[in-house]
Amino acid sequence: MHGSSKERLFVVNGAKTNNLKSLNVTIRLNSITAITGISGGGKSSLAYGTLYSICKQQFSQLESGTYDHAVYNVDEFHGALPAIALTQNNFNSNPRSTIYSYLDIPSYLYSITPSSDTNIDQSILRLNKPGNECPHCGGSRETLSLSENLLIDDSKSLKDTPFKCWTGANLSKYGALLSAFCEDEGIDIRKTVRELPAAHKKKILEGESAKKYKISFTFSGKRRSREERYVGPMKTLQEFSQSKNISQYDAYRKFSTPSPCMMCDSTGVDREKFKRSKIGEMSLFDILRLPISECLETLKVSCQNFSPALDSLIHQLDTLMQLELGYLTLARQIPSLSGGELQKLRFAQICNTQISGVLFVLDEISSQVSKNHHELLIQKMKGICDRGNTIVLIEHNDYFIASADQVICVGPGPGEEGGYIVPYLPPQRIEPRNHKVLEKEDFFQLPKVSNNNVVGVSASVPRGSITGVCGVSGSGKSSFASAISQSLPQVNYVSQKQMRGNIRSTISTALDLSGTIASIYSKNTGASKELFLLQPGKPGCCDECGGTGVIEFTRTFEKTVKISCPTCEGALFSNKVDDICMSGLNIKDFYFSALHSLPKELVGQSKKIASIVGISEALGISHLSVSRKIGSLSGGESRRVKLLQALVSPNKEKTLIIDEPGAGLDRLSAINAIRHIHQYAERFKAILVIDHKPEILNECDYLLEFGPGAGPDGGKVVYFGPPVYNRLIGGQQD
Repeated sequence: MHGSSKERLFVVNGAKTNNLKSLNVTIRLNSITAITGISGGGKSSLAYGTLYSICKQQFSQLESGTYDHAVYNVDEFHGALPAIALTQNNFNSNPRSTIYSYLDIPSYLYSITPSSDTNIDQSILRLNKPGNECPHCGGSRETLSLSENLLIDDSKSLKDTPFKCWTGANLSKYGALLSAFCEDEGIDIRKTVRELPAAHKKKILEGESAKKYKISFTFSGKRRSREERYVGPMKTLQEFSQSKNISQYDAYRKFSTPSPCMMCDSTGVDREKFKRSKIGEMSLFDILRLPISECLETLKVSCQNFSPALDSLIHQLDTLMQLELGYLTLARQIPSLSGGELQKLRFAQICNTQISGVLFVLDEISSQVSKNHHELLIQKMKGICDRGNTIVLIEHNDYFIASADQVICVGPGPGEEGGYIVPYLPPQRIEPRNHKVLEKEDFFQLPKVSNNNVVGVSASVPRGSITGVCGVSGSGKSSFASAISQSLPQVNYVSQKQMRGNIRSTISTALDLSGTIASIYSKNTGASKELFLLQPGKPGCCDECGGTGVIEFTRTFEKTVKISCPTCEGALFSNKVDDICMSGLNIKDFYFSALHSLPKELVGQSKKIASIVGISEALGISHLSVSRKIGSLSGGESRRVKLLQALVSPNKEKTLIIDEPGAGLDRLSAINAIRHIHQYAERFKAILVIDHKPEILNECDYLLEFGPGAGPDGGKVVYFGPPVYNRLIGGQQD
């Protein structure tokens, strides 16, 4: 380390990563540093892109003995230390990955010595071992049931064949059979399915004719004649549920909604086999299915002799309780967790380790934690630092910022307007907008849904308005939204899942802009459109990297390494396009310019691009360029790009559900975002917004609050009505 050993500093000089303006930063070790500032101002570029990346590369180099291409850009640094990043991104898509396996609970259980109150069959401790799965659901944790909402097109009468499973070349045959059956049974084909008497509806959906009908229909452009029985679509699909033919079973799945498997209580394991293994008074089956809070309480009371392994397990579960994750079960699948939940799960592991000398970088650890537990979280972090570690927080929460040992504020604006260290000023409260008066006829009924702790919940929401879905962490907000998205036929669900893509995936490809941009450049310059397309083999595309900007190569027995393309230097295009400009920009300049900095005369040539630029500015992502890689987006940026995709193509028949649009945004940016979303409310059937931030919820027209608690204590609608500010700042809100 440079200088005196007493300094205990990690120093970075001349940081120019992304939009950073040659920053000089000193991180005091064994302390908490909060990095804050306006959204897009450079917080992530400093915390993750620079500080974490320096440490990661240095120690990766020590481990592998080879030099990796640096993603950071600095003049010098000293005092780097091993680093771990805890982001709010959840890339885990393996349904077999559970909290039980993630926390390696089997290792604790293997080590518990058998006694008068424990009896564990060690052959079942690994859940995914063949033979341990639930015989009813095969380990899938769910049962499927056909859904009329997914199957029937309510806008069509029987005459127009309203069943969505009847498609393709056989549509004419199905229509002819339906008409013949209806005529024979005296059913009015001018009516929709919903308008039929119950008996007629049942015959149409589930019946089968006793006789064959001679019908004439069109198949592949030719008239055919045939004699066939009529079989209702739900009867056919139900038969497909037992089919070993993949396409038939997929058809059954497509028009079905999942519900929890009652035989295994959604654990996916053999109930009887797992009930026979016990720790104290708890069976292993109950340890998997019950909330962590209940497991912990029972284990503490029922286990008389605490072995070191059992003591460690209880301590681990206790930490999860303190971080407000007690509503989760150990059988909960990791892909189903929000980014914030997964981050806290990893944070709980850090709280219980005796490791020292590590830099931990955390992304908004305050999110989804009740206000009355903020002090506990701060004390946990201070304990981590007392063990010789260092914490860097990306934060917007005033309490966490005030509790840090030092604060670095990056701004003052987003993108190129940011990247400077500026004074930190606590944000001022902004008065909420006036809410519109809602009448009874403005509302429509959502389907009754069940998912996790939400059981049989039905609610009404106002059309053409924004409904805020709120409640404490684990109260059922996301479970409700996910179930609604599967039950309603037309839903656009902007979930917390990170956007996924390959090496070619950029903002341009995500928003389908590549062809539009190429057409504009071709029209204005007279050059061929082919010259401006980023596809391998096209004349303007870099031959070396194929338009990706990076080169991948695999070292022997090692990971794949990515470096900036040496030919185009990461610019994607070849030098053939350098001198072909419009509005002073060649195509390379366009691709790498922030959306908000693109010339108005160029943006105005495309309604789509103009709309995208306007929406991106309101959502706080206009600092992004169309060349920005999808994989490099933060969790909040990824969600807002998905939201941008939805807002660019509004549909009055669709319900838009947005999970935490305020995540990663400072207070002012969050308010700007929700007020812009309001402009689209009447262009959708309805908009549902899940959030914790009072500044977001106060901008909504209507609220559905879930609770009263988390896990089994939640899942109910405890309040519905207009936003009430005093209500929102109590309990879990900031």
